[in-house]
Amino acid sequence: MTLLTMKQKASVDGINSYGVPLTFYDYLGGKCVNCYDNYGFKFFNLLVDIFVATVISFFIIRLREKLTKFNNP
Repeated sequence: MTLLTMKQKASVDGINSYGVPLTFYDYLGGKCVNCYDNYGFKFFNLLVDIFVATVISFFIIRLREKLTKFNNP
């Protein structure tokens, strides 16, 4: 999911951003004055992204199990 939603614009003085729903890594590919504190790796956002992916996966697996039990009694 991260690969599908990443933004790669650092080659044209932009920002590379990775992470869904929260951005856990930002890379600045150009000049910026007083904005380097907002860029880099954010460990908490990575944990939130992993948690969200785990919860979504859990519910998808549960739904699939219920649907297969319903179709094959």
